[in-house]
Amino acid sequence: MKKSYPNLFPPGRNLNLLTKMKLILVFLTVVQLTLAANSQASFNIILKDATLETILKEVTIQSDYEFFFAHEELASTGKISLNVENASIEEVLQKCLENTNLDYELIDNVIVIKHVGESVITEPEYQEKKIRITGTVTGKEDGLPMPWVTVVIKGTTQGVTTDNNGIYVIDVPDENSVLAFSSIGFLTQEIAIGSRTTIDIVLNSSVTNLGEVIITAIGTTVKVDETGSTSSIVRSEMIGKSGEAGVINSIAGKASGVKITKSNGDPGSGSSIQIRGSNTIEGASQPLIILDGIPVSNDNIGEVTISQQSRLDDINPKDIESVQILKGASAAALWGSRAANGVIVITTKMGKINQKPRVQYAYTQSFDMVSVREPIQDKYGQGRNGVWSSTDGESWGDKIANRSGAPDVVNESGAYFTANTTGNKYYQITQKNSRETFLESNWDQVFQTGVFGQHTISIDGGR
Repeated sequence: MKKSYPNLFPPGRNLNLLTKMKLILVFLTVVQLTLAANSQASFNIILKDATLETILKEVTIQSDYEFFFAHEELASTGKISLNVENASIEEVLQKCLENTNLDYELIDNVIVIKHVGESVITEPEYQEKKIRITGTVTGKEDGLPMPWVTVVIKGTTQGVTTDNNGIYVIDVPDENSVLAFSSIGFLTQEIAIGSRTTIDIVLNSSVTNLGEVIITAIGTTVKVDETGSTSSIVRSEMIGKSGEAGVINSIAGKASGVKITKSNGDPGSGSSIQIRGSNTIEGASQPLIILDGIPVSNDNIGEVTISQQSRLDDINPKDIESVQILKGASAAALWGSRAANGVIVITTKMGKINQKPRVQYAYTQSFDMVSVREPIQDKYGQGRNGVWSSTDGESWGDKIANRSGAPDVVNESGAYFTANTTGNKYYQITQKNSRETFLESNWDQVFQTGVFGQHTISIDGGR
């Protein structure tokens, strides 16, 4: 502990010789008492079932002593009970360390806890035993000095780095030390010191090819191209848990940036797919779909009453191994201009070696009903600006309550429409008189509970 003392003879103050001698005597007495304070310190400690570290902390509270020790060594001593009064530091330590393999050594104001028979090396003595090693690190390919190479003493955390000229300087404990030289992109070298003080190193480069993966145009796995593309992979487990009968609708919500909407409820109808937005306002936004290397159609073909021809609904979701979704420059480079809206690559399962034949059957049934019926107004007829018209429907026509209620006037000499179910003929109305609105009369005939059933069976295996 460092002590500071005031100037006993401030400038500008005249003191006679006798006064000065008295003050010097007092100062020397104070210094002597301070230096002897620790040696004459007495301790009053009463602790029961305490750790050795706790007792040493109590000693530091009651004195200026400081301790140097290893925590794991103190933990092995177990619990200690101590009851001393006016005891010296030697008495306290002897009672604490008896029946243990530990001893102590007092160096100035520091007490070192050590093993019995172990000597304490002071800092000057340790520094004298160090060996200074210097050298230069260069690269094998170009022979140029390598800066920022890490040089570490093996088995320790002590190390340095080379400067801009590839030069390093490091102090090692002894001749048995081993230096490890490492740098990013180069092989690590370990060199034993021996009797040398100058060690020059040449590092060899380490070239490692990364195993990248992509899907080629025929579905072959080669490597990954992260440049200019969006990629998502949906596994077969996620497809099976969706409960959807179609493959495309089963991946909805499972790939980022992909929007999938069912066109209608007809069996075999396609779905609207957009990958990372649309590329055109009026043109098609459907992506190219590849099934095991073969393009597959997802278009809707048919009349007003039914749509079909989406070949994706022919695929059993249980047969899907994975679905990968790509869009960007890489997808266009693989599949050309047809991949401008993106590509969906579907890979099916294949038989494996030593796999027994397996037959899987699944049946899916769903019921479709109208969830919400929007309210329909029955106050005004078809037309524009309060006037009835059979050709205008974007505004409001005449008030239905003001009509006469007589049958509508039709043009029987003109064109007509024949109903498929009843065979009735319907002519063009020239004057609207009827007050009928037909809000509820044919609702159940148009909207009914739809029933959809799908059977799937798959067989796989190997030899």
